[in-house]
Amino acid sequence: MTEISIALIANEHNEYLISLRKNNLHQGAKWEFPGGKVELGETAQQALYREIKEEVSLSIQASQLFERFVFDYEDKTLIFNVYQIVKFSGEESSKIGQEIKWVTAEDLLNYDFPIANKR
Repeated sequence: MTEISIALIANEHNEYLISLRKNNLHQGAKWEFPGGKVELGETAQQALYREIKEEVSLSIQASQLFERFVFDYEDKTLIFNVYQIVKFSGEESSKIGQEIKWVTAEDLLNYDFPIANKR
């Protein structure tokens, strides 16, 4: 099982930050909320803060666990830690070459997300 921490980051316009997964990754070419794997020796929250800084250049000052769930794909099982970001700073930019954008909650329905993220 792989443990993942992901961030629900909303800006002052109540838009959420999403990124496009690279084609060669599991569930590639789909949109996702930023985040990534929890590494050995990290808590889920530590991984979240590290991943967001590494992926989209934002520094998280405060977060709350929104939901934790397990999802079984045919080829792997993932444990998701979903955090609502309460406070962050910085200017978003893609540091790993993924397309990123801010979209409204209503517009999220128009993007193709991995099955586990649709809930």
